[in-house]
Formats: sequence, C-alpha cells, structure tokens
Amino acid sequence: MWQQGEQRVETPTIRAVRRRQILEVARAVVIEGGLGALTFGALERRVSFTRGVITHHFTNKRAIVQALLDEAVSEIDHATALQVLETGHAADRLLGALQAMVRGFVAHPEATRVLVSFWGGQGADVIAMEKNAALFSRFRAQCADILRLGQTRGEIRAELDADSTSAVVVGLVIGLVAQTLFEEEAIDVEAAVAAAAEGLILAAC
Repeated sequence: MWQQGEQRVETPTIRAVRRRQILEVARAVVIEGGLGALTFGALERRVSFTRGVITHHFTNKRAIVQALLDEAVSEIDHATALQVLETGHAADRLLGALQAMVRGFVAHPEATRVLVSFWGGQGADVIAMEKNAALFSRFRAQCADILRLGQTRGEIRAELDADSTSAVVVGLVIGLVAQTLFEEEAIDVEAAVAAAAEGLILAAC
C-alpha cells in the first residue's frame, strides 16, 4: 500500500485500475449523497489505498467531477447518436432519440445529481456548465436533423419549426430526468417517454 508522501511509480495498467476504482467509488458517493458528499475523506474511507494515491490521480474534487461527467456524457452521446443514425420514419427516430437521452441520464444518476447541483447554483463550475450546455446543444441539433430530414421526406409538417421543437424535446428530457431524481418511483419513465413522444409526433406529423 502506498503511504502518503512517498514516491509512487505505477504501471499504465495499475494506473487505469486505480483510476477506475476511484471513479466507481466517487460515482456511488454522489448517487447516495449528492455532490456535497463527495470529499477525499469519503473516498478514502471506501477504498483500500491512501489519500495520497487518490490525489495522485485526481488533484482535486473538480477533476473527479469532470471525469464523472465526461464518462456519462460520452455514453449518453453515443447512445443518442446511434438512434439519430437509425433508418426509418422520422416519428420512430424521434422516439428513439428521446428514449436514448432519458435512459442515458437514468442510467447515470451521478451525472444528473452533478448537473442539478449546478442548475441550482451550488458551486458553479464553468467547465461543467460548458459540458452541460454542449450536451444539450448536441441534443437539439440531433433532434433538428431528424425533423428536417422528415420534412424533406414529407413525414413531418413542412411548416414545423425544427429548432423550437428540438428545444421542447430537451425540456422534456430535463423534466423527466429531474422527476426520477427527486421521486425515483413516482413515475413510469418508459410510459412517460412514450406519452411525450406521442404528443410531439402528433404535433409534428
């Protein structure tokens, strides 16, 4: 076991394992207690190595939070992008994209907790806010692409404002995800997503 202050030399494999262990524990802490519960002391109590090893990989809490967000955003982005690339009617692709976004956040409650903390103005972090803004911007662009392609195919009303409708989709994602965070068992997420998509499709087609 490493002692704090001693020189640490780790192979790439060990570094990757240690980093993964730290992030998994950090994720659990945030899910259980929110962003405020994430401290080096909380991490040290849950891992089998010292604080020195933790700070060797992450110099501060901000670095850990950013790493958690990066992982979650990457996975959510990938799942949504796959739905956007799917073939088929615009209505089916819009439903798939909405499902991918919501499911992605539900599968990453740590990301939701972090982002909600920043939405509430708790310890505003410019980089995290930029990641949040970029994620929602990509969501809007992806939905707009689906709608515009549907318009060219005659599947979506030509007069529909694709950009405004895409903003509504992101709003639905935020609303549903926030509800699952504050009242985990209060709603049937899949049923709510289907109802939201049905309303959008009726308005768009």
